[in-house]
Amino acid sequence: MVETYLQYLEGEKLRSKETIRAYSTDLLNLFKFLNVEPTNSNVKMITVDDLREWVVSLVEQNYQLRSVNRHISTVKNFFKYLKKIGIVDKNPAINIPSMKLPKKLPVYFKDTEVNKTVDYLQGDDLISMRNALMIDVLYQTGIRRSELCSLKYSNIDFYRMLIKVVGKGNKERVIPFGTDLCNKIKTYKTQCEATINTYPQDGYLFFSSKNYNCRITESELYRVVVNCMGMFTTQTKRSPHVLRHTFATTMLNNGADINSVKEILGHASLSTTQIYTHITFEQMLEDYKNAHPHSKK
Repeated sequence: MVETYLQYLEGEKLRSKETIRAYSTDLLNLFKFLNVEPTNSNVKMITVDDLREWVVSLVEQNYQLRSVNRHISTVKNFFKYLKKIGIVDKNPAINIPSMKLPKKLPVYFKDTEVNKTVDYLQGDDLISMRNALMIDVLYQTGIRRSELCSLKYSNIDFYRMLIKVVGKGNKERVIPFGTDLCNKIKTYKTQCEATINTYPQDGYLFFSSKNYNCRITESELYRVVVNCMGMFTTQTKRSPHVLRHTFATTMLNNGADINSVKEILGHASLSTTQIYTHITFEQMLEDYKNAHPHSKK
């Protein structure tokens, strides 16, 4: 039954592989807690009290609140599907409330930290050049880690300086980039042709350090960003997603329209993008306190 639901998510709802993997883990967690197999008869026996006990167990196991909320959302959608196809008469998860989350602003790098990292990595060594360009692409376009790993040469329009990516929900969007990044990609392409005389299969932009014929994996990209950014920042969190936060914050700090930033990031809701306005407001207050002679009076 779970497998059928996951196939439905992939085939009809066009959910990403990451989302499907998370749903699978959450549902297996539930049935393991209930100590039952995910059969039609067992699913019909699940009550709201069973689900509440499960949620409590997640909290007691020190799951992060966001993770607990994802589990709750997974089960709500699962039973919604089962009700739709007639397996259950009602959704026992419908009234399970989500956990209230503390407001937490996303972290971001300083522009100087990113620039120092990219400048340091520039050189004739192809791996270093690749690493520098990956960080630059993340910083200058705001694309997700999965989107960068899936990026192909054919997705890049060098004449109009546009990158086409396929994001969450299999939604396609077009992202502009500047002359600086355009030239760096062309230089990297030339260096690839001269050094390895090949590209990853299917024309992917970034190759794996273990096999130049394969595209880079998300785990390798994560390690590259963490290690390289660690040279010039004191931030403890240094993932590719922090570069996405940095892109959004930089755009808004420099006067970009929030709706434009929303479209570039591929956010479904403006409220998701609005969190970055809180960062820029906090920075504005900090700048005022540091710069204005009357701020401390």
